[in-house]
Amino acid sequence: MAARIVLNKIPMHSFDEPEFSIGELKDFKLDPFTQLVQSLRGFACNASMLVFGYHYYRASEYQISGNAKNLNHVEYASAYYKFHAFQGDVLLRLRKACESRQDSLAAGTIFKLLENENNVEQLRSYIKNGFELTPKFDNYIKYIQKYCGELATPKEKINKDSDALLNRVALIRRMANKAIAHITLDDYKVRSNDIHQVFIAVLTIACAIQTIMGALACKTNLVEVENMAYEVVHQSVPSECKKKYVSFILGMLPEWVEKNLTSMVFEVL
Repeated sequence: MAARIVLNKIPMHSFDEPEFSIGELKDFKLDPFTQLVQSLRGFACNASMLVFGYHYYRASEYQISGNAKNLNHVEYASAYYKFHAFQGDVLLRLRKACESRQDSLAAGTIFKLLENENNVEQLRSYIKNGFELTPKFDNYIKYIQKYCGELATPKEKINKDSDALLNRVALIRRMANKAIAHITLDDYKVRSNDIHQVFIAVLTIACAIQTIMGALACKTNLVEVENMAYEVVHQSVPSECKKKYVSFILGMLPEWVEKNLTSMVFEVL
């Protein structure tokens, strides 16, 4: 009995006293230009984390598929957990980038605000003051705006006859909403190729944003991020599983922008 009394005095959890109340947190109303810049920055920074996470995801996928026969039960259990953890991170980052709401600081916001020529002119002046303006700046803006519009397409406007990319975006949103953020669709699966194609689309937009804004969008260069991920993640992965995406996208980007190609470009990767 005495032991039970002592144990009952020990708190199960201990937390630091909060420095603020949740009631003190408020949403800030941004002016359109600030909202645009923060959205472009947020998209590029999210993509820099996504690149690293995606390489972890693909390497972990190989461990539970191509390398499963070489793993004992403990090693497989560890690999299986890592795969789902990395997959969840990638899906949530893709979901974040493809948000359709126009106050989200994501694709929906970028699409809406780049429709306004005044916002575009302010962005042009802002970039001129801190970064050399990219030739064909206007073409890049139209490209980013159009592509973000595709990724931000509301689910109500997506059906079986819609472009393949839009249907994949709808799958990503459903997986993130129903199986990761909630448990109402635990057994729901998207294919690896669905995740891959949306990843390429998001990364293409991020590369376009960083092309026109440089470090004003994200101080971390996407090429450097992928090179680091390549070295760290793929040490034990066969050569056929090792791919780099950023350099290829940047090499093709001027042509894609010139031709205003969006949802079709991901098929080449």
